[in-house]
Amino acid sequence: MTKINLGMQQHFPNSTYSCAVEIEISEDASQDELKQEVKATLKTIREAIQDDVAEAMPVDIKALPVTGSNIDSKPRTHPPQVQKTLTSRKTPKPASAKQLSYVQNICNERGIDPTEVAQQHGVQDIEHLSGQACWRFIDHYTKK
Repeated sequence: MTKINLGMQQHFPNSTYSCAVEIEISEDASQDELKQEVKATLKTIREAIQDDVAEAMPVDIKALPVTGSNIDSKPRTHPPQVQKTLTSRKTPKPASAKQLSYVQNICNERGIDPTEVAQQHGVQDIEHLSGQACWRFIDHYTKK
């Protein structure tokens, strides 16, 4: 059996929705079977993320057009040799202590109010920033 990990992320200002799947495919599967399984799995991942986003947003996300996708809409059939595990994460990963310290140092060095940074990311204070929000903030202020 060959293991393949596939995943997608949808980024929003205050959160990131992601879904990752590990599939196992028989080593004797043809190239076409592999492509079909990957396409079908990516479609499932996209739908899982859309469902999570739709629950959290007031807009009907399923009514929005999907662009840039080659994923077909044929019904999903699983070959018997494929085993799947699907996980979806609605809550953004919290920032590490090192990330938070770095953000605080940048704020101090540049005279930026940490409360304003927190409010821009929809949290009460910078201690509640997600790891992704910290990364974007750090990247923005350290790019040369």
